[in-house]
Amino acid sequence: IVYEFMHMRYEVKGLAMSVLLPTVLLVWAMIAFFQEGSSWGARRAQIKEKNAEKVEMSAQPEGMLLDAQTKELQ
Repeated sequence: IVYEFMHMRYEVKGLAMSVLLPTVLLVWAMIAFFQEGSSWGARRAQIKEKNAEKVEMSAQPEGMLLDAQTKELQ
């Protein structure tokens, strides 16, 4: 489209490339950004799904837990 409507067919090759190369890079960047956005969207959906999962506690908590008696000693 750019090549035809800007009459690049009749220009010097260097001038034509100086216009067409940024156009091609712009199209490539748009495709890359849409792909990246799609990837982020899929990852965000996966994270939301993982956050919604309920985890069952099968064992009693272990380690140094502060209970009422320990708080009184401090």
